Amino acid sequence: MEDEIGSTSDSLSVNPVQMRSRSIGRVRLEHALLGAGIHVKSLQSVISRLKRMSLDGPEKFQIITDFDMTLTKYHVNGTRGFTSHAVCENSSQLPPSYRKKAKEIKEKYYPMEISHSLTKEEKIPLMIEWWSCGHQLLIDYKLKREDLKNMVENANISLRPGCNLLFDTADKYRVPVLIFSAGLSNIIEEIISQRSTFYPVMRILANDMKFHEDGNLIGFSEPLVHTFNKPDVAEHHKQVFEEVKDRSNVLLLGDSTGDPHIADAFEAEHQLNIVKIGFLNYKENELLEKYKDLYDIVLTGDPSMDLVNALIFYVLDQHAHAME
Repeated sequence: MEDEIGSTSDSLSVNPVQMRSRSIGRVRLEHALLGAGIHVKSLQSVISRLKRMSLDGPEKFQIITDFDMTLTKYHVNGTRGFTSHAVCENSSQLPPSYRKKAKEIKEKYYPMEISHSLTKEEKIPLMIEWWSCGHQLLIDYKLKREDLKNMVENANISLRPGCNLLFDTADKYRVPVLIFSAGLSNIIEEIISQRSTFYPVMRILANDMKFHEDGNLIGFSEPLVHTFNKPDVAEHHKQVFEEVKDRSNVLLLGDSTGDPHIADAFEAEHQLNIVKIGFLNYKENELLEKYKDLYDIVLTGDPSMDLVNALIFYVLDQHAHAME
């Protein structure tokens, strides 16, 4: 598969025009979707939806994606990669007493987030407590806007190989990329800006830091976004989806059990043709079947964006050839 859709290193070095010349549309989808670490629930259903997308072209196409552990790698430099919140929690820009308290909060609530004995309904108030405590701690320690750049520069966080190509392609074809995250929007934009390019076609819906004119953090946007309320928050930002309501073909990327439902309300209302791709980053043997029930395609092994880029190019390149 690497020879046909590009290896990880190729994805980082080949620009969209060069990639298009390879004509991803000529790659048989069946072959691309049967590679190692790629698990497809219903191959023919996925192919049918992708073919419909390719006929409609870029004007009807959009990408909705999570950020932490979806656009970013799960393992970085041999350890667990940071989330956007962890960029702050582990930063030397804040004093050791902050980092100690942030660690204690995470150690209390993280096991609850991933627990299989608690229901979603039981987890939601606990997640609100966790996010609220973490955000208040940043306010109490007077995080400064000017510190964000250095925090990100020194953070153990990396975009997945191939993200550059994905962003470049979205910009080239004017395909909207909606990043819907329970993380920190200011940190997310800084990460993308430093490690890639943040284009006008990209929009972040997440927890936005509010700073006083003196540069100190004083609050966060409402409603609070946590792991399990993204669909509800999506309803709050309904105008964002209305702006792209004519783009009925959606590639949705996520890594949690809640991410596949981000666009649920709009999927029914606007009759979306959607393909959901999930990154299963841990407990692969235990969770694979559950993820296959939630996502159309499940990727294991902390992969690059090669397959995602291949499918995007299939949609865009096939349409381009059909119009020639």
